[in-house]
Amino acid sequence: MLRPYQSELARKAARRVAKHGLCYLAIEMRVGKTLISMQTAKNLEARSVVFITKLKAIDSILNDYETFGYVHDFNISVFNYEQIHKHTDVIRAADLVILDEAHGLGQFPKPANKTKALKDLCAGKPLLYLSGTPSPESYSQLYHQLWVSSRSPWADYKSFYAWAKAYVDIKERRIGVTTIKDYSAADRDTIMRDTDAFFLSFTQEDAGFEVSDVDETVIEVDMQPETYRMVADMMRKRMTTHRTPHETIEIVADSAAAYRMKVHQLFSGTFLHDPSQDNHDFYIFDYTKAKYIRDNYAFQKVAIFYQFRAEKEMLRLVIPDITEDPKEFASNPHMTYISQIQAGSQGVDLSCADVLVFLNINFSAMHYWQSRARLQTMTRTKQAKVHYVFAKNGIENKILESVRRKEDYTTSHFMRDFR
Repeated sequence: MLRPYQSELARKAARRVAKHGLCYLAIEMRVGKTLISMQTAKNLEARSVVFITKLKAIDSILNDYETFGYVHDFNISVFNYEQIHKHTDVIRAADLVILDEAHGLGQFPKPANKTKALKDLCAGKPLLYLSGTPSPESYSQLYHQLWVSSRSPWADYKSFYAWAKAYVDIKERRIGVTTIKDYSAADRDTIMRDTDAFFLSFTQEDAGFEVSDVDETVIEVDMQPETYRMVADMMRKRMTTHRTPHETIEIVADSAAAYRMKVHQLFSGTFLHDPSQDNHDFYIFDYTKAKYIRDNYAFQKVAIFYQFRAEKEMLRLVIPDITEDPKEFASNPHMTYISQIQAGSQGVDLSCADVLVFLNINFSAMHYWQSRARLQTMTRTKQAKVHYVFAKNGIENKILESVRRKEDYTTSHFMRDFR
């Protein structure tokens, strides 16, 4: 049974799609955008629906489709953006295409390959866009999202560059010795006027969420002396070494971006050796964070987010009964869920967890806000707890400060903080 606000949003969305050929549901996380989009498809009397989403959201979407009885209303094909090329005929035959997490199509100044593919495949089709963060970093991100639709309000602008001349305060920015054009300062008010007719926004507060009821705790742990020695070397010389029983490995930062990444990895007790190679090796030299989580959350239902592949292996080696399947996690009280932050921050319901623990944090403000919302639902009775296990005197707290301000933690931020 849909909630009244979900039914009303679906009615409004269907009217906008029918009138404008598209609707953008700018709905915050955990409000029920999947059900709203399916009810919209039913209201439009669609018979063949394509739903393109993130890989980890597929099972949840199919479950909603079956549980709420939409199998009797339309056929649905659900797949992730990386599989578009395998389903071109299905997309071309669809009555309605639903683009979940649509902000992922908003690269600029040039569109991503998946965006270009969708523009061709979706020509002339009704589109329903879904995202809680349509323009997480800049309103310029809306151009290529809407460019996919034949009914874009900016269809007369054949490229982002032509559009930017009218909608963006284009600036020049220096990166090292190179000067580039910065297209991020878009004219918000004009863009909102152009898109107001087919945008529908709805927040967690509108839905009745207690959105402030998230308890965030930062826990700082003392890493092994080797970690601090390697970081100090990296900061002083832009290189460090790690000794194994068989060899001494050099870890070199040959650019500012690599410097930031190496320090980030080292503070969690891992590093990647020779990332230029497809078969590169990763090393784990300090298990402090994983052991802290094992020893302090043993009797709670815990979901863990990590950032680097080596951290995943670290968790598997230290913590028993791990799963990467949200359904198994929900059904088995003994399982601990783990996911890479970017993959788990969208489309995954972790509301059954007692606590969400970040072993690390990544540089994206959008991923921060999306990740911490994984525990929230209207029916949750326990306070949502989010804990961060960071290295004492490490980089992670600086990243957290930045993303909480809704700023990505850029190389410039890093160089300012660790000059």
